[in-house]
Amino acid sequence: MHLTRRSILTTGISAGAVVGAGVVGGGLSRASAAAAAPLAAAAQAAAHVQAQAPARVASFPVGFSLGSNILWGTTTEIDQTLDITSYTGGTIVRLDIMWYWLQPTATTFDWSRLGDMVAGAEAGGLSIFGIILSCPAWAALGGTGPLSTTRPRTAALYAAFAGQLATRYRGRIAAYEIRNEPNGREALAPDPDPVFYAAMVQAAYPAITAADPAATVVAGALGPAPATPIWLICVFLFEFGAGLGLIMQVVVLVVQNSVPATQVGTATSTNNYFREVGSALGVAVFGALFTSSLSEKLLAVFSGAGASAGDASQATATLDPATLNQLPQAIQDQVVAAYADSLAPVFWYLIPFLAVAFVLSLFLPQIRLSDVAGMVARGEAVTGEEAEALETEQREAARVARAAEPSHAPKSRAE
Repeated sequence: MHLTRRSILTTGISAGAVVGAGVVGGGLSRASAAAAAPLAAAAQAAAHVQAQAPARVASFPVGFSLGSNILWGTTTEIDQTLDITSYTGGTIVRLDIMWYWLQPTATTFDWSRLGDMVAGAEAGGLSIFGIILSCPAWAALGGTGPLSTTRPRTAALYAAFAGQLATRYRGRIAAYEIRNEPNGREALAPDPDPVFYAAMVQAAYPAITAADPAATVVAGALGPAPATPIWLICVFLFEFGAGLGLIMQVVVLVVQNSVPATQVGTATSTNNYFREVGSALGVAVFGALFTSSLSEKLLAVFSGAGASAGDASQATATLDPATLNQLPQAIQDQVVAAYADSLAPVFWYLIPFLAVAFVLSLFLPQIRLSDVAGMVARGEAVTGEEAEALETEQREAARVARAAEPSHAPKSRAE
C-alpha cells in the first residue's frame, strides 16, 4: 500500500484520537469542611513528625507563544494582546527576539520594538521567555540572507549580542532560548551544524548568565527534519491524536456521516445515549477501584502518624483541600503520594478497553465527510430563486403592514 503524506497524517491522528476519545473521566466529590475535627486530631497526633506548615497557594504557569509579529504592532496593539493574555490566565509569553531588528549594524542598536513589548508585559504581570533568533547581514555567514534563518559567522558574535540583550533587560526577561529547532535549515541555514550550534550554546550561556545571573537559559527544542523517519513521524502524530481525541468527538463524526441526512438526529441522540450510559458505568466501576485503594492508603497514612483507628477512619472520610493544608508538610506529602499511587493503576485497568476500541477502529469503513449543511442535505433549506422570491414576498408583506398602520403625525406647536 502506498502511503502519501496526507494518508500518514490522517491515519496517525485518527488512530490516536480514537484511543484518546475512549478515556473515561471521573471525579471525586469533595467533603464538607465542617467535618474537619477528626483531621485535627490526626494532625495533632502527627505533630512529632514536623511542625505544622502554613497554608500554601499553588501556582500553575500558563504560557502563550506570541511569535515576532507582535513586535510590528503599535503600543496600543501590543497592550491589547498582552491584556488578553493576562485575562485568559496567562503568566508567561514566549517571544521571538529578532537579532537583525535590534542590531542592524555592528555598532548600532534599536531596542524600541522590544522595549514596548517588555514594558507591556511588566504592566500586565507577565514574564517573558525570549527566543534569540535570526542574524543581521553584517554578522551572517557569507554576509547574505535570508536573515531570519542564516547562521552567524562565529558563535562569539551571537554570544556578544545575547550578552548585550541580557544586560539591557536584566531582571526583566525571565528566560532565553538559544535559537529554535536548530536541527533544521530554518534555524541554521545553509545546513544544520550540531558542532557549531553546541558552540553557540556554550558561548551564549555564560554571556547571558554573567549579565543576568537569575535568567534561565535553555537550548532550542528539536523539530522534524527531512531525514526524520516515517515511523517516528507516525509516533508523534499518534501522540498528538491521543490528546486531540480527548476534546474532539471523533465517534460523533463517524456516526453522523454513516447515516442518511434524514437520520442524523436519531443517530446523534443514540450515540449520546450510549456515551452517557458508558460514562456513568465507567465512573462507577473505575471510581470504585480508585476510592477503595485510596481509602486503604489514607488509613495507613493517618494511622502511621499516630491517630487512633477511629480518628484515622473519620479523617479519611472527611478529607478536603482546606483541612489538608492544616496538616504537617510530611503528612501532606504522604497524602499526595497516596492519591498518585491509587490513581495510576486505574489507567492500567483501562488499557485493555482502549486496546479493544483501537482494534475495532481499524475496521471502520472509510466514509467521505459530508460537505453540505444538514438542512440542505435533507432538502429543507431554501436556496437560489426560491429564496429570492421568498425574501421579496416578505419585504412586500412588511411594506403593506406598515402602510396599514394608523398615521401618527406629530402635533403642531399650536396644539
